[in-house]
Amino acid sequence: MAKKWTRERIELVRKYLHKGFTDKEIAEIMTDIEGDKSYRYTPSIINTTISTYQLLGGISLKALVKSGRNVKWNDELISEVIDLADKGFTDYVIADMMTKKHEVKFTQKQILGVRSRRRIQKPNKKPAEEKNKKIDNTDYFKRMAEISLKTIKDNRQQTARIRKFNLEEGKLYTIKTDNTSSNNRRGIKVYRELKFLYMTDYVLYFKDKHGITKSFIRDNNSVKVKKMEI
Repeated sequence: MAKKWTRERIELVRKYLHKGFTDKEIAEIMTDIEGDKSYRYTPSIINTTISTYQLLGGISLKALVKSGRNVKWNDELISEVIDLADKGFTDYVIADMMTKKHEVKFTQKQILGVRSRRRIQKPNKKPAEEKNKKIDNTDYFKRMAEISLKTIKDNRQQTARIRKFNLEEGKLYTIKTDNTSSNNRRGIKVYRELKFLYMTDYVLYFKDKHGITKSFIRDNNSVKVKKMEI
């Protein structure tokens, strides 16, 4: 005889689902908890219950994937891709940032697919009327990082200039950049009280005291990082 889905039973299913258990695992747990040898929960019953009572609401992406389900590109995730693309990040960097944030593997191909389906403009592809606008200095190092990344890939001998930075997440650092040898002639700049977020193979990411994310290339010839003493 089928069990009545009481509030207690529904909440148990929700609890284990949001921890990342599969339908099969939840069915086995529920059967053990009930202790009724004449009745066994099945993955199909659990799946129907999850759908009927809409138990996926509020579940993290990490738990969703662990439970055996695929990531659904809802409005929130799509808006995240749009926001990062508008800021000029490449598909590879967007995938890397979202992977770290949600603890679920996103790929460059997935981001490209979402942008294509939603007609999200490709990063750095600006309308004609924007081409003659004055360059915003606050975005200089972000653009420089992406340009440098392409240069490094095209010219393998430059990889010797990249080294590992021994940085601690959440700690404050002072960044000194020296671009006097570059064509832009922007000279030496110092950025203080930048909180380290994370790094990729070629880019360092920090956040300033205003909450603005800043990026620098991992090039020890032009970027010096010093930990602030508290």
